[in-house]
Amino acid sequence: MALKSRNTHKSASKILSAYPQFYIIIFLAMVAALLVWQAHTRIEDFHRHQRQIAAGTVSGVVQELNNLLLGLHRSVSLFADTHQQALSELINAPGNEQRRVRLDRLIQYYFPQSYAFTLSNGEGDDLLDPLSERITEVCKADIQKYVRDGFQQNIHIHSNPAGYHFDIKVSLFRSKQRQGSVFFISFYPSMLSSLLANSQVTGHQLLLLRQDEQGRRLIEVTAKDSINDLDSESYINPEQAARIAYAQSVPGTRWQLVDIPLPELYFAQRTSTWVQMCSLLAIFLGTGLLMLYLIKREGSQRQYAEDSLRESYAALNAVFEGIGDPMYIKDPQGRYRMVNSAFAELAQKSPDEFSGRSDSQLFPPPVAKMFLHGDKRVLERGEKALAEEYDALRSERHCCLVTRTPVKDPEGNLTAIVGIRHDITELKLAEQRIRMHERELAHVDRLNIVGEMASSIAHEINQPLGAVANCAQAGLRMVRSGDYDEHKLLSALELANQQAQRAGKIVLQIRDFARKETRAHALIDLKSLIEETVAFFQPKAREHCTTLMIQVADQIPKVYGDRIQIEQVLLNLMINAIEAMQDATTGSKELRVFCCLFQEGKIRVTIKDTGPGLEAESAARIFEPFFSTKVKGMGLGLAISRTIIESHSGHLWVESEPNGGTVFHFTLPVTDRPLG
Repeated sequence: MALKSRNTHKSASKILSAYPQFYIIIFLAMVAALLVWQAHTRIEDFHRHQRQIAAGTVSGVVQELNNLLLGLHRSVSLFADTHQQALSELINAPGNEQRRVRLDRLIQYYFPQSYAFTLSNGEGDDLLDPLSERITEVCKADIQKYVRDGFQQNIHIHSNPAGYHFDIKVSLFRSKQRQGSVFFISFYPSMLSSLLANSQVTGHQLLLLRQDEQGRRLIEVTAKDSINDLDSESYINPEQAARIAYAQSVPGTRWQLVDIPLPELYFAQRTSTWVQMCSLLAIFLGTGLLMLYLIKREGSQRQYAEDSLRESYAALNAVFEGIGDPMYIKDPQGRYRMVNSAFAELAQKSPDEFSGRSDSQLFPPPVAKMFLHGDKRVLERGEKALAEEYDALRSERHCCLVTRTPVKDPEGNLTAIVGIRHDITELKLAEQRIRMHERELAHVDRLNIVGEMASSIAHEINQPLGAVANCAQAGLRMVRSGDYDEHKLLSALELANQQAQRAGKIVLQIRDFARKETRAHALIDLKSLIEETVAFFQPKAREHCTTLMIQVADQIPKVYGDRIQIEQVLLNLMINAIEAMQDATTGSKELRVFCCLFQEGKIRVTIKDTGPGLEAESAARIFEPFFSTKVKGMGLGLAISRTIIESHSGHLWVESEPNGGTVFHFTLPVTDRPLG
């Protein structure tokens, strides 16, 4: 099947190489025909869409025009009914100037856009000649036609030498002697023009038309106001008539509303369409020429691509083999695609044995299970993972840092997983040696603390021992005399026992603090630890005339850690504070210890003195090993203290008070199990 496909591909290549111009010309002709057809289709679709827009616009505007005119007619009718007496009086006495002025003011108040008004009898004769100078013969003819038609068509538009307007006519009175009287108001057509302007779509023109006696279509109103002048009438020309997209009659009038798309609208659309199609044709033409060029270069490019692929594979293989750590690549099903020589040597197999096989086919079940478990987590999450594992492929127990990296395609689908095993056994041993060294230094630091507090501790022990001796001598004297009070003897022995236990407790506390091995981590009541440490340190404070104060918040949560190490940090910081205050020349010597909740999940302990404070340079280097501000200091106490606090997932830092004094803070996390 593969051979047949290759032969078919070669035959097609020969045909294309022999007659490329023929195929490309046919292709371009088909594309040109398709583009012309597509251009005509798009233009026709555009025209159809514009006709739909015109139909919707005209239908809506006709409804609005009808509502406007009916509303005006109802308003005029209501005005005539409301002021029927005034109209009747004016009809009976048309020469009464006062009544005419009052009626004119009423009409201007209710109809601000009115142009003129008059009253007429059933024959169309004007009853208010002095008041109706702008009412022409055309208006009178409209009134007569309105009466002859049985009061049907009550709205007209026309021009006259005094102005362009449209008329609203209503009949007055129902008595036979006055039947046919007409109340007539003319309005400026700006009301209609505004309505057309607000509804007119961009690229379209709305016109109100009516046919004259010769059948010509007279333009009455446009969205830009009437294009008629006062001396001549305007008609739509054949070119405009041909572009009418939609027309509809306005009910109750002689008008017809039409929508005429502007020539620029179609011209812009046609131009845009043909420019696009010609651009596409030019693109296809360029593509055809490019195809000729590509066909000629196809053979050389294919060969170049194959050579580049082989070189890339060789470079990848060289990099893969050049990595000293064992490395492998697997597919998403867990089958090996490639391993380097280091991995094959570690597994004591040849690299060819791994191709297409899984861990369960290559290794014993315990080893295969461990490998599959590590790869499965990366395949499920699709994220890079680091894990420390014991190297089950070695006879000795080695520790490895295994890096598993997923490989994804551009769509984000997992295609492979790359694993690297780096032996960190020596690193682990070095870390253990460092931790042992740190414990040795911490032990030395505790011995230094005990040494610095030796005189104070000796004085503290001498007091209970002296009390024991005195009580013992008093008891002996009472027993030897033979005459003694049993109650007094028991009291002396009881006091001696209490003081002996007190001295033993001090010695036990010193022994626990100074011993080399540290206790296992456990839950610590930080409040009791601080109180006991401060009590243990009290003799040292008294020796240096220092006031020692403690302030611990209630209900401090417990922390997880090494009690002796935390006590070492507290004693170290308090000794440093007392020694710093020895240089103070003024003020009282006060040492304060605070403990409170610092942030959510953290406890802060603060040791504050009233010494001279730290300089900026000293504060920046205070935690560096072997840096000390003391003349005989080793420079290890604060470095060891920071190491202890950080091993408990806390933080130790220093601040200088503006008015003198140094403040050390350290935080410990609130937890019931080890961190990290």
